[in-house]
Formats: sequence, structure tokens, C-alpha cells
Amino acid sequence: MIPLESITCETAILSLKIPIKNLINKQYISKNESGTEKSSQFSSDPPSDKHVLWDTANNGWLALQASKTSAIRIKPNWKNTQKIQLQDNRKFSNNNIEIQIYAQTANILQPNEPIIFEFTIQSKQASKMNEWLKESNQTINLPEANTIISSGSANIKSVTCHTPSPTQHQLIEYTIDLDANYTNPFDPDDVKLDAIFTHETGQSFRIPAFFNVKFQHSLQDNKEHYTHDNSADWQLRFRPPLSGKYTYTLTLNDGTTTHKSSPSQMFVASNPDKGFIQISPSNPLTFSFNDGSPYIPIGANVAWSTTSGVFDFEQYWQSLAQNNANYARIWIAPTFSALSLSRPAETNRPTTGPGVIDQLAASRIDKILQYAEQNDIYIMLCIESYNSLNDNAAAHGKWHESIYNIKNGGPLESPSQFWTNPTARKYFRDRLRYLIARYGHSHNIFAWELWNEVEFTNEWPEHLKESQEWHQTMAKYIKKNDPYEHLVTTSAHEGDTSLSHYLLDEIDFSQSHNYNSSQLAPTIRKIATFQTKKFNKPHIMGEMGIAHSGQQTNKDPEGIHFHNMIWAGLFTETPSTAMSWWWDNYLRPLNLWTHLKPASKFIQNAPVNNPNSKALNFISASFTKPLKDPHPAMIRIQGDTRLWSQAPSNQPTIIIVDKNTIQGNDHLSGILHGSTGKPELANPLTIKIDYEMDGEFAVNIAEVSGWGGAKLKVYLDQKLLIDEDFADPDGDEKTEVLKQYAGRYAIPVPAGKHEIQIINDGKDWAMIDYEIVSPWLRDTPWIDLHGRIYPSTSQGQPTVIGWIRNQDYSWTQYVNQRNIEPLNPIHITLNDIPSAYYQLILFDTISSDVTEAGQYKAENQSITIEIPSFKNDIAFKLYRIQE
Repeated sequence: MIPLESITCETAILSLKIPIKNLINKQYISKNESGTEKSSQFSSDPPSDKHVLWDTANNGWLALQASKTSAIRIKPNWKNTQKIQLQDNRKFSNNNIEIQIYAQTANILQPNEPIIFEFTIQSKQASKMNEWLKESNQTINLPEANTIISSGSANIKSVTCHTPSPTQHQLIEYTIDLDANYTNPFDPDDVKLDAIFTHETGQSFRIPAFFNVKFQHSLQDNKEHYTHDNSADWQLRFRPPLSGKYTYTLTLNDGTTTHKSSPSQMFVASNPDKGFIQISPSNPLTFSFNDGSPYIPIGANVAWSTTSGVFDFEQYWQSLAQNNANYARIWIAPTFSALSLSRPAETNRPTTGPGVIDQLAASRIDKILQYAEQNDIYIMLCIESYNSLNDNAAAHGKWHESIYNIKNGGPLESPSQFWTNPTARKYFRDRLRYLIARYGHSHNIFAWELWNEVEFTNEWPEHLKESQEWHQTMAKYIKKNDPYEHLVTTSAHEGDTSLSHYLLDEIDFSQSHNYNSSQLAPTIRKIATFQTKKFNKPHIMGEMGIAHSGQQTNKDPEGIHFHNMIWAGLFTETPSTAMSWWWDNYLRPLNLWTHLKPASKFIQNAPVNNPNSKALNFISASFTKPLKDPHPAMIRIQGDTRLWSQAPSNQPTIIIVDKNTIQGNDHLSGILHGSTGKPELANPLTIKIDYEMDGEFAVNIAEVSGWGGAKLKVYLDQKLLIDEDFADPDGDEKTEVLKQYAGRYAIPVPAGKHEIQIINDGKDWAMIDYEIVSPWLRDTPWIDLHGRIYPSTSQGQPTVIGWIRNQDYSWTQYVNQRNIEPLNPIHITLNDIPSAYYQLILFDTISSDVTEAGQYKAENQSITIEIPSFKNDIAFKLYRIQE
């Protein structure tokens, strides 16, 4: 396959579809990367809880019985293949079985560069097809089952320290040789090994030890390979926060016998270090290290890797570090992640199954943290994701693969039982203990994140209180058992009802995930201000994107929206970049990491932990000279919240738009709910505006609910001008969102005062935003200003920092091929500025070039500065030079 022109794509898939009637009761077999085999038959009944029958992303193959007498096997060339998948399309009302082969492709396909699908098809008599299972995928020895089983009376035979001259904040590692009677070394009720380190001051630290199966990783043909010599041991990791003398003892308990080691001593030399990340003692809305220096998260999500495995992360961390970034978020769940510590039992892989920690994944996390320490990257470790408790395949549910599912040996018949089931709680709590034991020592763990988008778990509203109590219980467990006091958080997609979880004292900061906003910078500011005010805790925009679709994201190869996410986040109450989700198919292939470096340089000397910090506002902005030929204005309005519960945003809203302000949009929703199906959420919008000239009003629809559709009606002065029925073709049968109605729906608006009403009287929701086109001439600066004021500063620190964005500099303007109109020189008057003389410094957000731009005097708490002409955006600082 050869593209004839440049094409942006998420992936390229070769599909083979076979009518299900030809396969019923016939066999299929497979083997995945770890050698795990599967043998099953195609059923006459469609699947009830999943559509993916099997997949693998490395070194596997698939075979199926093609007729009564013959079988075929498909073996991809894994140099050119990303994944192979077998799925039953009857879940989608299509009567076929589909084999999908995913090619290794760049994010942007270039003209005349072939897309390579390379695989072999072999045939065999159907009666002999199981002979294929006897072949090995790769030459490794996976752990044997007896590796994790031990017998004998509890006895600590020896403790070996591998760090001969320990220093403060340095990792000290021990190997413990022991006897004990256990069958599951990951169950502390079966066997538990703890150490107590007591400092000369009397302060003590309880450190759990952990069981470790040793793996070695290598990169061959751009793919991760791993080997294992069938050896395992018990390890202990301690990072002493204090210098001086320590006494330590170890205690082993195997359920029947307890053995305590003789006390040992060690001296730890002084080695000052920044320490771990904490909530800043001086400003509870910001982060700092133990030594008081600020931590400003700058980075992106890097949730999982491709076939290069851990070596992908090495490259990611290097790319981030080269651009002065210091943050990333990884997922260690659900099962599709190679970092998942919990997965159903697999043949030849004994450290899998309910209540067991997958040692291959655990060794990968070790490597990732090692690379993070080498590159000063601090990681949000996401422990679990909604997928594990979601049975909707269309929503990426992985309940069919969950260790909690009774079909996989787990304790639960349905996902919603998770929150209260004692066994499920124990599995999770034991996993927390293992995480603390093996990785808790790391300075480079920024926070433990209990859940990703927890509100998408099954039957969430009915189990909200149970989930909240679960979060409190597990966060308390971490607080009690993590000697290094890492921060604890969780996450929710749009805030939604999960906001109640952030009220818990045990949850240290809140997060938001936001997609489909065409006005990223204002959205970031509004959400951050709301969250920090409500909870009095730091807030991070943990995920953000211009859309849920990577295809939409890739329409912006220059990274304009990524740039705006970075800079808008720096000036919120918790300075941090909004974290892009599209690391693998957008940021890396287009090398957009470079947008991070200037932002990091700009913010590095700002006193962000200043307790009196406040938002910067401007009184007025005007051109230094009147424009000779002003153009018509374009005003975009978009709601910043998307909630499916009763809230201020889900009630009738009236906003008033004039030349200088938009009033009443504080709680404007980005969702227009249907008054027929959800009358309690109906939120029709009324816009009052005076058009100075003939213009236009437009509604932009992004997505429509797949659970009943929607109906859009737009009235101009009570006259119906738009009446669109966004019907759901299959009613309630399928719930995938409807994208066929995405588009722009516009009406002409004559000059004069008007009232525009936008109503959805359909069954369910539509994602929506609005455009006011040509209501008046653009004769005042079309800018967006973000900034912070620090009333008390030390020498060399700015009192004011700010970022001015040309409102044309946006994803929407770029993809619609509209000009980004440069701004002529402008005067901006800022308020709440301490009276003094100031030096104005201008900062180029792309090149990091710095320019001195004159001295100005602040009087009566205001100052007027002049900003030279610019096209996209510009940052500035004001340094106090004289009282």
C-alpha cells in the first residue's frame, strides 16, 4: 500500500473478515509474547461481554481451522507489525470474524512511502494444527512455578547490603536469604518481611521487603527482549532521609512462625538533596521538594510503550529532559499495558493471576524509574484504570480480562461489587504494599494515582459513596505505610461526581481531564480556578487534548494547541503544564517536545510558592495607534464543564455579550442536554447581543450521544431558524457516540439587538460550542492575558509574570485555514501591582530570547506597559528595581 499524498493517521490496519457461518464450532489457537497459549472454538452465540477474542503486540501468532480438513496460521514479521488482533464483530451486529494486522507506521504518512504489512500464511491439516503450539516464540526461560513457592520454618539466614558506603538520600539495597513456608510471596498474610530502621534521634522508618524474580532486558531489532535465569530472591530498599547512625532489624512472619534478626548498625554520611515532592508548606496550592525548592510539573502523559517496551521510556525521558521537562504519567493497569502488575493467570507465567504480582512488569517499572532518575523526570504512577471495571467494549472496557472477574479466578461476579468486596480490597491493598516496598524509595515518584477516570467504572452513580469510602481507606493505607510520604491522588474525566473524592483529606490534590475544547487557554484557567477554590488543594490538568480523536489532534502539526496548553497552565494557581495525552502518535513523531523548553526556562525563577500569589488582571488594552482598516470580529464561546449530573452548568443559562466582556458564562456547559430524555439536566442557552453590523451566528457540533441522539433548535428573536434532528440510527442498541452530525450550523444575523436561543429538545446530549461572526469591527486588541502577581519577592525574582496570546493563535483558526492576524503595538494597564519602578522583560515563547523593553512606574496599584507588535504570543516579566 502506497499513499499518493501526505496522510495523518493514528494507525494502519489490514483487515481480513470471514463470515461467522463458516467458522462456527471450528477451532482457533494462538500464542502470545510470553508463550501463553490459547485454544478455543468459535461459538454459535455472539459474545456478551467483549468483542476482542485475542490479541498480542509482540512475537505472537494466530491459527484457525479454515475448513473441515485444513488450518492456516498467520505469523507477522514483528519488525513491521505493531499488533495482531482477532475479534468477533457480532458485538457490532456484523456477522463476521475479523483478523486485524496493525502496521508499524509513522504518525504522518508521506507520499510514495509504502505501508508495509509483512506476514506469512502457513497451512496444515486441521487434525495436526495443535503441533504449532509446540514451537517456541523466543529463546527465553520463563519462571517456573516452584520459583515462588517455599517451605521450611521461618528463618532469616543472612542480610547482604550492596551499598558499602551509604549516604543520605542514596538508595541502599539489601538481599535477604531466608527460609519460610509460603505459596504466595505477594500475600502478606502468607509471608511478610519488614525492616525497622531507627535513627539516632529516635525517629524510625518501617520498610517492607519484597519478593523479586530477576529479568534482564535488551533491545533487538527495535523490540524489547527479556531473559530469565529462573532465580528469585527477597530484596529490601531504603533511602535514608537523614544522615547519622541507624540501627535496623528485620522481622519475618510466615503465618505460623516469626523470626527477628539481630540488630545491625550503619552510618549514613551527609548528602543534601532536594528530597521528595510534597505540598508546599508556604503555599498549599503548589508543590515543593523537601528542601523547599519549588516543583513545577512540566511534561505530558506517556502512559504506555510500543514494542520497544522499556526502551521506549528511555527515549521518552531523554526527549523530555533535553527540553527541560520534569514530569510524566504512566499507567500500570489495565491488562493491555505491559506494565500491568495484575493480570489473569497465563501459562508458563506463574507470577500472574489474582493476588499475584507480575514480575516481568515489575522489572520493567524498575527500569523506567532508573531512566527517570537519570533524567530528572518525576512520575505520576497510575495504579488502576476504569477499564478493569467496565464491561462495555465500545468504551475500551477490559472487565473480561480483569483479575477481579470470577471467570478469571477473581472474587467478583460483576464490576460494581469491587468497592465493598473484602477479597478485591485485599488484592488492591496487597498491591499497594508491593508498590511501596519496591518503588516507594524513589524520589522520582511524584504521586500515587489510585484510579484513572474512576467515574467510568460500571454503575458509578449508584456506588459513588462506596467508591469514596474505598478511596479514603486505600489512601489512609498509603499514608500509614509509605515512609516517604508520597502524594496521593485520583482522577476523573471531566471532574463530574468524582469531585466528592477530592474533599477527602487523604487525597492531596485534584485533577481534571478535558477534551473537545476549542478554547484551551481560557478553559484551563477556569477549571483550575474552580478546583483550587473549591478544595484548597493543588490542581493538575492531568489529561488534555483538542479532541478524543488523534486524527483531530494531528490536524495541527505545528503544535499550536499543545503550545497553548503549556503556557496557559503555567499561570494557574498551581503552576504546571496541561498534560497532553497524545505522546506516541503526535508529540514524538512531530518532535513537539521542543515547545516545553522555553516554558521551563521562563518559569524557573518565578517565586511560585509565594503565599500571597494572585492572578493578574488587566483593566484595559488598546492599540498605541488607531487601526487604519479594522477587520470584523469573530467571538468563540465554549463551556468549560461537561457534567452528566445536576449542577450549575446543567440549568438554563443566559449570557450577555458586548465588545469588552462576556457576562454569565462562568458555568456554561460544553454539553447541551436533551430536555426530552433528561429534563432535570436541560440547559438551554440564551445569548443577548447587539450586532453593530450584519453578521452570522453558528453552532459547532462535535459529537452526539449514541444513546438516543439529540435535536438542535436555534431561534433568533423567537423565530425558529435551525431545526436539526440528530437521530440515533439504532435507537438504544449501540451506545457509541455519533460523529456523522459533526459540523457547523449557521444563521445570518442582521444588525441590531438580538436574543438567540439554542435548545436541545431531543433524548440525549450533544457536544457543542458557538461562534459569533462579524458583530462589530475589531478595533481593540484581540488578546487573552494570563499571569500571576507575587507581592513579596527575593532579589532576582519577578514581581509579575504574564503571557499574552493572540486569540487567533489557536487550533481552530489553523485547521480552518484562517489567517492569524498580527497585533500592532498595544498598551496594557494592569491592576493590583505594588507601587514601585519596574523593568519590563519580554520573552519569546519559541526561541527563549529575552529583550529589555523599558522601565515603568506603578502608581495607585496600576501600571501601563507597552507591548510591541507580535503575531502569535509573547511572555513578559516585571522586575522591581526601585520602591
